[in-house]
Amino acid sequence: ITDPILQEKMKLLDSNTNGISSQTYYHNLCMRSVNQSIGRSIRHINDYAAILLIDERYQTNDRIINQLPKWTTTNGKEWRKSISMELLQQRLENFFLWHVKVRDKVRN
Repeated sequence: ITDPILQEKMKLLDSNTNGISSQTYYHNLCMRSVNQSIGRSIRHINDYAAILLIDERYQTNDRIINQLPKWTTTNGKEWRKSISMELLQQRLENFFLWHVKVRDKVRN
């Protein structure tokens, strides 16, 4: 961590035994950024986006998984499986092709 303000905040948190730890604070700060990024990809009902969390912690760390928006994880455990890049590419192509077809039907 190179930000001097964040370093001081974390030192203060670690010196105070009544509050959260600096690691918990930093984890929450990081997850807030992840969730903001996810939220910015989809703004209204007609938006669609593919959200790729390419880090094994999103697959294996329940603490992180539990801090993701619930709507991103409600499709069962399927989203937690590792897949090949070829399968990922195929699924992404199908996802966007389907949405283009739906969009075109709505416009016509």
